[in-house]
Amino acid sequence: MRVERQRGSAAGAVRDLAAEISFDDGAIWKPAPIRKGQVVVNHPAMEGFASLCAKAVDTAGNAVEQTVIRAYRIAPRT
Repeated sequence: MRVERQRGSAAGAVRDLAAEISFDDGAIWKPAPIRKGQVVVNHPAMEGFASLCAKAVDTAGNAVEQTVIRAYRIAPRT
């Protein structure tokens, strides 16, 4: 996960960064830890889809949240 500011923006440095994951099209969300810039996801032992939500707040109080329902497919395990 990488956060970038637009050139010339007055946005502050990232203060809080969080990610969540859902395996039921966003009905239930669970925190997904971020380690060294990578979101850690443990998939269930079933096929389906993963939905992702990322949230960030900067030191100036600006906030962003982006959700992608069915961000990627989880293939069946063989």
